[in-house]
Amino acid sequence: MATFSPTTFRREPSRAGGIREALTDASDMLLEQTIGRPVAKPVWSEMKENAEFSCFSGRAGDLLVTALQTLAATWGNALELHIIGHSAGSIILGHFVDLLSARGLGEQLKSVHPLCAGMYRCNSANRHYAPHASLMKRMYLHLLSDRNERDDNVAAIYRKSLLYFVSNALEGDQRTPLLGMGNIRDKNYKGWDGSSSTGEALRNWHRAVVEAGLERSGRTNVIEADKVPTSPKVMIDASHGSFDNNIEVLNLTLQRIVEKNSLNMPVDDLRGF
Repeated sequence: MATFSPTTFRREPSRAGGIREALTDASDMLLEQTIGRPVAKPVWSEMKENAEFSCFSGRAGDLLVTALQTLAATWGNALELHIIGHSAGSIILGHFVDLLSARGLGEQLKSVHPLCAGMYRCNSANRHYAPHASLMKRMYLHLLSDRNERDDNVAAIYRKSLLYFVSNALEGDQRTPLLGMGNIRDKNYKGWDGSSSTGEALRNWHRAVVEAGLERSGRTNVIEADKVPTSPKVMIDASHGSFDNNIEVLNLTLQRIVEKNSLNMPVDDLRGF
């Protein structure tokens, strides 16, 4: 399996800290309460419903799996499936994984990359990913460090990442743990909503991560640097939206799919995508 060593860049001091952080947190909380919950939350709920509906009978996910079954009947074990989801795409992939497994294509699914800054709750991951033990061993995660999450912004108005906004404003409980957040890996982090169900979901997910060897085998890539390359000479901020413009992340993903340490034709320019 391919190995990968992220390029290291010196990080400037984070804006998070002291009086400035307190003011930022206060203004973010105001946005969460005045725009997030009353205005954006219903839209977010509908988006999650649509992700689930996409795999219902006669919908796009169902039709795609039917087409893949036809390919499998011809290609047999030569058919390999690799699925990637960024941000809310991780929610669609959860339902898609269940559908593939139910329709006999679980073994053809050779890798899943659902958590490029994934907006997926622990309890949902425990339902849709964790039960597939063999697939969990073929899962790869990409996420920002919490420092990068807190240095990100949404439309230059909300002064944290989009994941923070979803966690704090759009889910049923404030401070809902999402699997794309850096703090999800810290078993001692106490900043979640505090409910017993959340605690249980976190424990179950951490157990699944250990059993699958996600951390031990290096299949979790945490972006610590404040800049990432979108071409060999151009750097962009390490933000929620940077994953599909990050040539290191895309090349690593392709290396894992082809199971090689290098690519004959690596991705070298993702500016503007």
